[in-house]
Amino acid sequence: QPHAGAALIVALLPDADHYHEAYRWRRERSTMAAVAQQWLCEQAADWANRREEATPLRILSVGCGDGNLDLPLLHTLRPLTEVAYTGVDVNPHSLAVFREALGDLPATLLETTMENLPPADEPYDLVIVSHVLYYVDEPAGLVARLLSEFTRTDGHLVVIHSAFDGIPALMARVGGL
Repeated sequence: QPHAGAALIVALLPDADHYHEAYRWRRERSTMAAVAQQWLCEQAADWANRREEATPLRILSVGCGDGNLDLPLLHTLRPLTEVAYTGVDVNPHSLAVFREALGDLPATLLETTMENLPPADEPYDLVIVSHVLYYVDEPAGLVARLLSEFTRTDGHLVVIHSAFDGIPALMARVGGL
């Protein structure tokens, strides 16, 4: 017999249709996103300034969501270098929010999973994996694939991850996405 409080908790959990709003609510009340944004923007600006190539800085963001991490990054890099950005996410609502927020920033957004992501025509300078490892059966395999198939040998793979507690654990308990 489940505890009476458990029914109340389950009733408040986000389902797949409301996941975006629940995640946004959590993110707005946490400093984690702001710290990650600041660090990533500083690092990417430094990487862009040190590049000797005149080619666009190629960025792949796995789990780009609504762009909360990537939009500040794209705005930071815009005056520094040309960017060829590809964002990947499985949530169509999040991608729609991201598309609307992009304005005139050039970007390719793909609604797909990593398993269905086509091979890169050329490797990326920067690959970002933000809060994705909870949702894959083999996190180490995903990281290895991103390094071997998608990241340049002199490129950067940035993994942003936190404990499974919170939204990912709750989503798993109610059937996930």
